[in-house]
Amino acid sequence: MLGDPTPQRDWPPVSLSDATREQWQDAIEQLATAHRLLAADVRELSDAALDAKVKTLDYPVGILLDGVVEHGTYHGGQIALLKRAGGPL
Repeated sequence: MLGDPTPQRDWPPVSLSDATREQWQDAIEQLATAHRLLAADVRELSDAALDAKVKTLDYPVGILLDGVVEHGTYHGGQIALLKRAGGPL
């Protein structure tokens, strides 16, 4: 499975006024790649692995993965609201 990103990759400095269309496209492609890699890894997990407790948490891997999906959905909703409000994206 993928490890956690480094702090530099997880929260890179971004200046919206300086961001180019190319930089935004690169960020979108990185996100899509991360999602594809995660999906590929998850497809390989057994039921036992999904039910196993996350080492540092008090809940199983399956619940953690549910949270990943919910987190992405939440941010997708935020983007939809910004688009509807006519904000710059």
